[in-house]
Amino acid sequence: MEDSHKLKIRALLDAAKTAFLAADEESELHYRKQLVDLDPLNARSLRGYGAACLMHERMEETLQTLEVLKSIPAARRDYRELKVDYLIDTEAVDELSTLLDEWFTLDPVANADAFSLTVKAWTNLGDDGLLEKLRRHCRLSKADFFRDAVGLYFHFKTPPDIQWSNHQVSTDPNQLVWFVNFVESLLDHGYYEQALATAVPMRKALRNAPLSDPAIRRSLDETISIGEYLLEHQSRAHALIKEDYSSDLLKSPVRAPNKIAFVFTGLNGRAMVGNRILDFYLAQLGYQSVFLRDLHRSGFSKGVQSLGKSREDTIRFIKSLCDTHQCNDPLFIGTSIGTFGAISHGVPMGASRFLLFGPVTAAGDKPTLMKLGDFRIPSVLIRCKREIPDGERRMQDFIGAADQDLNIKVVFNEDDALDGRFAQTLEGSRGVSLIANPDAGSHNALRATLAQGRFASLIER
Repeated sequence: MEDSHKLKIRALLDAAKTAFLAADEESELHYRKQLVDLDPLNARSLRGYGAACLMHERMEETLQTLEVLKSIPAARRDYRELKVDYLIDTEAVDELSTLLDEWFTLDPVANADAFSLTVKAWTNLGDDGLLEKLRRHCRLSKADFFRDAVGLYFHFKTPPDIQWSNHQVSTDPNQLVWFVNFVESLLDHGYYEQALATAVPMRKALRNAPLSDPAIRRSLDETISIGEYLLEHQSRAHALIKEDYSSDLLKSPVRAPNKIAFVFTGLNGRAMVGNRILDFYLAQLGYQSVFLRDLHRSGFSKGVQSLGKSREDTIRFIKSLCDTHQCNDPLFIGTSIGTFGAISHGVPMGASRFLLFGPVTAAGDKPTLMKLGDFRIPSVLIRCKREIPDGERRMQDFIGAADQDLNIKVVFNEDDALDGRFAQTLEGSRGVSLIANPDAGSHNALRATLAQGRFASLIER
């Protein structure tokens, strides 16, 4: 009997997954509901059903599921996860902030959840108050050292303390992720020697250490390679952008006639690496850099907030800047969701050259994204669906409507499920060249490209 029950659960889970990948909304909800009916107090089934309801904008069912999860003591973590997803989607920042404060002061499990959920909330909503809350609680609770460092790394307003370079870190995978980010933050703020002095000994320590995720070692190797390049060429660096994370537009000085690169950043406002790191590489090639951020968190569907209320306002700014500097052939760079921003702005204004890393080829096109299995940040998908009209939700919509010749180079990690699937949707599109990088990190094709010394050759016409 028990084996039969398990088989039925497995069959329903498989059916729900199949329906999800087929973008069959009704069938997925039906199978998820059947799982809940089999065991009404099973936290995992409730969480899956609630997440599916939220994804498909069934708000009443989502709230009902939250009430059930809240009543189950063993399901508190699932409740917190789903509750934060719901508040992010409804953009209820004040209620979310109050809840996070409460969870930060509870038991250690709730405190740890509050940390990761605050990072998630800030990534989705971009509210600086959430990040300040995170940093404050890190200090008050004496949380893990590198968590605080990463808080500063993401915020950029406060440079990292160089003395932190001497902090000891274990080979625990969770700490190592923070460690790599901390080293990159040192590089991004120009502390090249200190970053290498911090990272190289760790690389030696990891040489023979068993790691559950070998990609961490590769990420550290790539970061060190970038650091060595920055240190070697620092005397040739032109003045770099001044990072200000509260700004959605960063411009470097003019470096050479007629050369401008417009960089559309990812969801967290970075171009997969620190923006000043990418600016360093562009400076070596004579490009003035213009970094654009989407504070709306809606796939650049409304353009850049400080430039107006629409994509057309941002396109007008880009055209005006190109006219001012007599730049007839601007370069558009996009990373992650910024790849959609680069195409949706550059193609309509007549640009031809694009360099895309880790493409997100659809924004708001739920069937396409569900078929690809992109369920990482459902609230962004829902927001894009609300903001972007039909016929403008896929890169192909813009590429197919272009009058000009296109040269679109798409660099992706063929071993990463999402990178590979997204890239393949562009196969055969006019002017698109797919460039697989098997050595790239899970969703960081740009960092691997910089570390391998291939960036300059990709920009060449």
